[in-house]
Amino acid sequence: MTSRPTPPESPQDTRAFADAVASNPSEWFHFCQQAYAYMESQDTQIANLTDHIAALDEKTATLETKIIEESAANRNLLA
Repeated sequence: MTSRPTPPESPQDTRAFADAVASNPSEWFHFCQQAYAYMESQDTQIANLTDHIAALDEKTATLETKIIEESAANRNLLA
């Protein structure tokens, strides 16, 4: 997993942010590029995990059905 980028500094308001970007535009541009790449990687990872969860949910449902069927068969054997 890509590590989350950190901004060059943490301005406390929009004026301080505008000043920070104006005084060091290349660092802020680089941060924005890294932040965008990070967001893209997170979108991909979220999609992959969502697919994995759906597969596990399906497997769980299948196993639950199997357990119910086997329990019913065992009850019939004991009856």
